[in-house]
Amino acid sequence: MFTRRELGLTRGMTSALSIVLWIYAALLLAGGLMGFVKAGSRASLIAGGICAAIAALTAASQLPSIMAVLCPLVLAVMMGRRFLSSKKFMPGGFIALISIGVAAYAVVALRLLH
Repeated sequence: MFTRRELGLTRGMTSALSIVLWIYAALLLAGGLMGFVKAGSRASLIAGGICAAIAALTAASQLPSIMAVLCPLVLAVMMGRRFLSSKKFMPGGFIALISIGVAAYAVVALRLLH
C-alpha cells in the first residue's frame, strides 16, 4: 500500500520546516498565555501549551513529521469555526490563517523531502 515515508511517518524533515514549526510553536504558546492573561482563560493556556508542545516536538523530530500537517489542520478547523461564529479576526481568524499556511508549507516541504 503506502510506505511509512510516503505517509509522512518518518521523523526526518527539512531544517526550514523545523524553523517554521519552532516559530509556530512560539506563536501558539504566546497566544495561549495572552488568552490566559487577558481573559483568564485556562482553556487557552492549556490548548496553546499542548499545541505548542506538539509543534515543538515535531520540529525537534521527536514526533512523526505527519504531525506538522495534522496539528495545524485541526487548529485551523477549530479556530476557523470560532472566527466564523464570532466574526472577530483575533484570535480565531489569525490562528486559522497561520495554521493553514503552516500546514500547506509542511505538505510541500514533506512532499519534496520524499
